Amino acid sequence: MYRVNGKYMAYYPKDYNGTKDTMQSRNSYIGDYTESWFANILQHLPVIKQRKLKVEIGYKDDEVLSALSPVDVAILSDDRELVLIFEVKMSIVNNYCYVDGNIQWCGDMTEHTGNPGLHRSDSVLKAIAKVLSIHAREFLLARRSVPIIVVTNAPPAPLSAERLEMSYRVGAIQGVWNVGFDDGSYFEGYRHVTSLEDINNLVKYLVEKKGYFFSGYKTSDELKNIILEAVNGPDDKIVERFLQSIRGE
Repeated sequence: MYRVNGKYMAYYPKDYNGTKDTMQSRNSYIGDYTESWFANILQHLPVIKQRKLKVEIGYKDDEVLSALSPVDVAILSDDRELVLIFEVKMSIVNNYCYVDGNIQWCGDMTEHTGNPGLHRSDSVLKAIAKVLSIHAREFLLARRSVPIIVVTNAPPAPLSAERLEMSYRVGAIQGVWNVGFDDGSYFEGYRHVTSLEDINNLVKYLVEKKGYFFSGYKTSDELKNIILEAVNGPDDKIVERFLQSIRGE
């Protein structure tokens, strides 16, 4: 917390003109707490119990993740197959004061100078780089792509929203879920999730639908030949033949 006019506050108010230290809206303690908080919500979803799925924090025990940092929260099958990945980018959103041994609310995110959640461009860029690395390794290893959701508790800044929407449209992420304060923002792939039922339905959909991330640079003629070769055979193998050709197999 930061000392402001005799009080300790989570963020500097916008009208404060005194000396300022570098602010942090997220650190390891906040990261650990928010990941545990969200994992606890997932553990109580009906779909998790019905399908005998497991929720794990800091999961890394997978060939795809071997050269990367652990994922924040993962959903695993009963035999520990990776089913769903959540990158949790949550932080202190509102401003709080420490007064006479008590923590008090001192204003919402429009009244302080902090950058909570996805307002930090470095958080967004790190998340995008990580999910692209995961999907690229899945693609090269001929693995089914695991859906990746970015979870936050505040709407992203305009530039962050643009980057996240682009990542969603190219298939790098499968959505951005805001489980906290919302200002009515909207972009493709963004959802303000307001209930456990919403989360349960979204998780159920992602668990049931299998998808594949693919990428590459091909000429028009190469793409035409890949498509023609893929459709020239049994219908149930079209996707497999297409992805094999994209990988150059």
